[in-house]
Order: sequence, then structure tokens, then C-alpha cells
Amino acid sequence: MERKKYWSAQAKLSGTDPTSDILKWLTVIGAFEYSGGTDAVCTEYYVRPKAMSEIRKLRGQLTNLVQMYCAGVDVVMDPHMPPPSKLQQSVIRQIILAGFLDQVAVRADIAGFHSPDEEMAIKRRGIHATPYVTMWSDEPVYVHPESVAYVAARRSGSMPQAVVYSELQRTTRLWAKAVTIVNTKWLATIGQPLCTFGNPLPYPVPKYNESHDQMTCYVEPRFGPKSWELSMVRVEEKREGTRWHITKVLG
Repeated sequence: MERKKYWSAQAKLSGTDPTSDILKWLTVIGAFEYSGGTDAVCTEYYVRPKAMSEIRKLRGQLTNLVQMYCAGVDVVMDPHMPPPSKLQQSVIRQIILAGFLDQVAVRADIAGFHSPDEEMAIKRRGIHATPYVTMWSDEPVYVHPESVAYVAARRSGSMPQAVVYSELQRTTRLWAKAVTIVNTKWLATIGQPLCTFGNPLPYPVPKYNESHDQMTCYVEPRFGPKSWELSMVRVEEKREGTRWHITKVLG
């Protein structure tokens, strides 16, 4: 009975568009502040009152620093701050990606990793057995069972193509924790320094701007040290001498 209540609370915190464990934490913090910091809300959502109080103190310190060093920025700790909109959630996820750009993991089948044992495990255990591959190792990694990524996967029918994680934990297997689902096109825009780009594709047809001597075209990017293939993206290129150089990734 208690376990059922726990999972019910987690589903409530995950929201209608579960895309990030960190956004789930943000929801908990918002609920805690809205309640006035009561122990009752901590009990309801299975979080420790001491940890929530420490988070409140840290938020206060960060707010004071912003007020002190960022003149003209109007920022306060609003206990009735509304939840982030869809656009704000997307921006927060992109900020998380920028901060954890070296901790990206992609689904193993997309990364070209195939194992008969893993494929049998997926058939037997379902989406919970879906392996991922990190940028720095060939060892399979699995999204932690408590992640909101599984809520999203049950709704879409498959695990997300790419995620970022804040830590890896080894128990019976290697788990990725504090996971955020990312759009693979963000890897080519936000992660541009870690990408290599192919030659312009013939289709869709490139568009040339003669007055600015630049071109808009589509290219196929590869991301990270393992050169993971990404979907084609639109870029702006400018001629420098006899060579064309990408000046902006449009996504």
C-alpha cells in the first residue's frame, strides 16, 4: 500500500509531460515553498524536511548573489511562482544539456551497439532493459527505474533516443541517474563544439544568397568522440576564399 502511494506521488510530480528528473525535483521544491515549508508536503512527496530546508537556504543565498552582482535584474524568492510553461521547460532542458554536455548517452541501437543478450532481455523485460551507451565507455548503461523517462516511454512506446545524466551508479548494473530527455537536434546546436559536419546534401536543395555570399543547406552531423550519427540539420555557410565554413547551426 505504501509503495503504491509512493509511485502515485512520483507520477503526480512527473506532470503531464515527463521529460526530466530535474524538472520533477523543481516541482517538489515549488510544492514545498507553496505550502510554506511544512513537513506535511514532505511526507506527501516522500522527501526529507532537512534536505528541503537546505535547498531553501541555498536558493536564498543564490538569490542574494544575483541581486548583489547583477544590477537591474529583478529576482526574488516567490513562494507562489507558477510551474514552468512548456517553453520554459524546453529551455531548462537545453540549459541542463549545456551543463552536462560531456554526459550524454544515446540508445544503444542508435549508437550501433548490438548484443543478442541485450535484445533478448528487452523482449523479456520490456523497456526497462533498454541499454544506452555513454560518450566515454562501451559498457551498457541503463536509465534508473525511478526516472520519469519510463513514464514518457510508456506513453510513446519506446525509450528516448538521447538523454543526459548527472551521475552513474553501479549496483547490479550501471545506472544513469537524474536523467533528462534531450532532443537529438540540440546535440548539433548546443553541442556544436563536439560535432563534425558533412558536406552539403543535394536535397533539400541548398539556397544561395549572392549578395551575402552565403548559403543555407542541410548537412549530416556526427556528435562526440564516437562520432554518433545525428539527423540532418539546417546550417548557414559562408565562403572564405575557396572554402565554405559553417557560421550557424539552425537546427
